[in-house]
Amino acid sequence: MTDQTSAPSAAPLPLTDDVTLSSFQLVADAVTELAGFGVAVINVMADDGLLHTLVVAGSETARAELLGTTSRLDLLARELDRSDDWGLFRFVPAERVGEDEQPWGWVPDVSPSDDADAWHALDLLIAPLLDGDGVLRATLALDLPANGRRPSPEDRPALTRYADHAARIILATLERERLREEVRLRSLTREIVQQAAGRSTPQGALQSTADALVRDFDLLGVWLWLLGDGGQRHVTAAVAGVSLTWDASVRPYVERAARRLWARQQFGILGQTEAVNAEGTPEELTHLRSVLAAHGVESSLYAPVGARHVPLGMLYLYRGPEGAPWSEAECRAVQEMGHDLGTMIETAQELRREHRVARDLQELDHARSRLTATVSHELKSPLMAVRANVELLEEAPGDPELHEHALSAVARGTERLQRLVDGLRRFSRLGDPREARVRRLVDLAAVTEQAVALSAATATHRGVALSHHRAAAVVLGDPDELDQVVLNLVDNAVKYTPRGGQVLVTTARHGHDVELSVSDTGIGISEEDQARLFTEFFRSTDNAARLEPGTGLGLSIVDRIVRAHDGRIDVESALGVGSTFRVTLPAFEDA
Repeated sequence: MTDQTSAPSAAPLPLTDDVTLSSFQLVADAVTELAGFGVAVINVMADDGLLHTLVVAGSETARAELLGTTSRLDLLARELDRSDDWGLFRFVPAERVGEDEQPWGWVPDVSPSDDADAWHALDLLIAPLLDGDGVLRATLALDLPANGRRPSPEDRPALTRYADHAARIILATLERERLREEVRLRSLTREIVQQAAGRSTPQGALQSTADALVRDFDLLGVWLWLLGDGGQRHVTAAVAGVSLTWDASVRPYVERAARRLWARQQFGILGQTEAVNAEGTPEELTHLRSVLAAHGVESSLYAPVGARHVPLGMLYLYRGPEGAPWSEAECRAVQEMGHDLGTMIETAQELRREHRVARDLQELDHARSRLTATVSHELKSPLMAVRANVELLEEAPGDPELHEHALSAVARGTERLQRLVDGLRRFSRLGDPREARVRRLVDLAAVTEQAVALSAATATHRGVALSHHRAAAVVLGDPDELDQVVLNLVDNAVKYTPRGGQVLVTTARHGHDVELSVSDTGIGISEEDQARLFTEFFRSTDNAARLEPGTGLGLSIVDRIVRAHDGRIDVESALGVGSTFRVTLPAFEDA
């Protein structure tokens, strides 16, 4: 027999089950007895890509030398390429073995007879055992025929029958072991996810999963990341064992791989010398390998995480140089875990959405109650004033002076009612998602200049100095809504600034933002009031501020408009010193 074997492998044998090894031993013993050979060897293909010698029957010398050794597949392929086809068996006569070739494994100490068909020490008789997909799973090799002769054409059909029976048993046993290992690992991963699901928080569940994987799968580390908001950014959800440092350049690759692998329902492997279902360019894979090597990682197994048709992230498992190769059962189990984790994550997201909806509904109910109470209160005073003065007119029809006073009061009341109705209508329009908004280029400096011009007469009448410093400030937005923002802020600044004070309005561009600033030397706003300043119907608790008429809707409308334009509004104020309102909006970059 001419098997090229290596030194005993440090990795565990692919099959260590005593029942399985006993079954293989019985097969080998039976073949030697029935086929009339002194030695039978069964090699099994493992996930490391090597043939492992599991069983040797017949010769104790051969058993001592061969058990626990491994054989390279390329060397077997070399032998098969120059072999004669004897059905299930392949025969390589010693004459085809080069004198300078290293003998492949155990070479029996036999001397051939003078017969032309005598068995030679370097003869090889081997049956490659293929599964239903044509994949090599094992080999059965025979050596030292009892009659000392190479099998004749008449002997070969019997050899084929023996090999066929042996192949059926060996392949069925291997398939049983594969299925058993796959079920074991899938049960283990399912148990890990189920135990993790009992954690109090989704983050705790994911971290528990990562920790259990490192422990139970003999890993160097685990990295689990999820697609974040809108699928546009990734979030590290859990890290266990060795923590890898990924730079931003890796993100596009990871996201692309997650989406494509989920679409194809595949896993991937990337090692220093292997790549299975790798999605990256050669440059990306080289970079990824360098990152892995820098952290002592020899190989990584990764599987997409998702639920239904939606990819949610990726699960990466790492092993170092001493780690075992990824078995097919491990790959399938981790791929299945991607589904289980995806379901768990989706469930957690659904619960969060439900809680958020329930909270929003509760807040909406409170807001509705607040709105009803506030509107009722705001309507009550002017309606009572109008009603009282109408009754007064009815009771004193002949008093011109009284008529003039009553009509003036009715006019003020109806004006206040009109302001309240207008404010409610604007407030409702801003909160309606069906309301169409115009988006076009707006020169905020020009809008501000017009607002300042409209407020100039009021400022002069109240003895307030109003000025405007402008710079080019173009944004993309609704011109009418932006006009409301500026008018409201300028009007408030003038309204709450005493005679002799100043109001300064500026527009400027700062990097990628446009800023509108309205500063005054007015009565100021307390810290307590600032916290509620943009709440609907809020009126200042300061007596000086409450002397000025208002609905409490102006700043809440401003806040809604600014947020609808992807901006923000900030306020700085101190009582008796003044206030500064700053509106920041995204600048139109091509302006």
